[in-house]
Amino acid sequence: MPNYQVRTILDGNNEDTIDQLLRLLINGQQLHVTINEGWNKPDSEHLSSEEVDGDTETNMQLGRKFFRIKEELQFVKRNTEKYNKLTNREKEIIQLLGEGHNNPQIAEQLFISRSTVEQHRKNINNKLKVKSFSNLMRFIYAFNLI
Repeated sequence: MPNYQVRTILDGNNEDTIDQLLRLLINGQQLHVTINEGWNKPDSEHLSSEEVDGDTETNMQLGRKFFRIKEELQFVKRNTEKYNKLTNREKEIIQLLGEGHNNPQIAEQLFISRSTVEQHRKNINNKLKVKSFSNLMRFIYAFNLI
């Protein structure tokens, strides 16, 4: 079977590209994939790239990664309306939570009271319809807040 070199930028509209890559992996194709870090930034800001030669184990890992990316893109599509209801301050609080800050640290950093942070978190949970921090983390990763 031939080897392929794949160079692509993945963003919120590349489900077809991911599907094509998955089909190649499922059909046992050897892939040589260049993955650019910082793909969501302009070309001049790309930090580095990682080259992966396509052995079977690597292809399986890439396949799992592409499935996760596809699921994440579908999650974003399903939840964009909810996410867009958040205020800028709520998005800022989510970002700080994703970076590992707790309520008192967030309050100090944003110059607001702890109870205000707690109220923002309740509003965030209600708007996003999340019941746990792990569900909130899914939004944080999917919407590139960290």
